[in-house]
Amino acid sequence: MKKQMNNSKCIQIYQEKTSITFIPTKNGGTTGDHRGYEELSHKKIIVENSTQNLSQYVFQCLENCE
Repeated sequence: MKKQMNNSKCIQIYQEKTSITFIPTKNGGTTGDHRGYEELSHKKIIVENSTQNLSQYVFQCLENCE
């Protein structure tokens, strides 16, 4: 499992009544105090549910991962 996590990215996507939120994460690796994925809330993207071309926000969110 450790090799799979090297250089991997993780995003979180939440859908609410009127919006969709995309949150990138920071990959802290597999060991140490910062292991796992940590939300980068300050880089989140919020769009209206009716927004077209949601894939652009997925790619933008992936670029915001650390």
